[in-house]
Amino acid sequence: MTIKTILMVAFALSAVGCAPIPHAERLVPKTSGTVVDGHMKPLAGVRVEYLFRGGRVLGESVTGSDGSFTLGPFSQWFYGSPGVAPFPYTLERPPVLPDVIRISANGATGVYLRGTEARFDVTARPTFPGDIRRHVRLPSRRRWTGEEMTLTLTPDMKDSSLPSLDIPAPFIP
Repeated sequence: MTIKTILMVAFALSAVGCAPIPHAERLVPKTSGTVVDGHMKPLAGVRVEYLFRGGRVLGESVTGSDGSFTLGPFSQWFYGSPGVAPFPYTLERPPVLPDVIRISANGATGVYLRGTEARFDVTARPTFPGDIRRHVRLPSRRRWTGEEMTLTLTPDMKDSSLPSLDIPAPFIP
């Protein structure tokens, strides 16, 4: 085998390792729950949307006669190295923003944030300059939900704001 042949084989093998690989990254697992009214009675026909990091709608559903809904799981197909290359949804919305479940029917809208409120403590003084938690602006009316989801929708609910980033003036100790 000549040096030229060895170099061509080595180059071909290394080029294959750099080729983009089509694959799916899981964004959100399967999510399910129930929508009820103020008296804990199931609501049918309620529109339920899943907003990834408070932004893009990944999917939607309508509650059944028992008020139940199921969304997802949601994945994103893209080309790149699995677990390494960023993909469109993660580039659009920073990971510090919570996912949102928005429910609506008959002019009423409720916004529920996924996660725990402690993770998004925006009133605490930052522990170091640039502490990202300080930059998260949450809706004025905060409703949180974890894995167990019973969401309430009443006619007086008119939620409209979603989580966003608030870049304040530079930190001054």
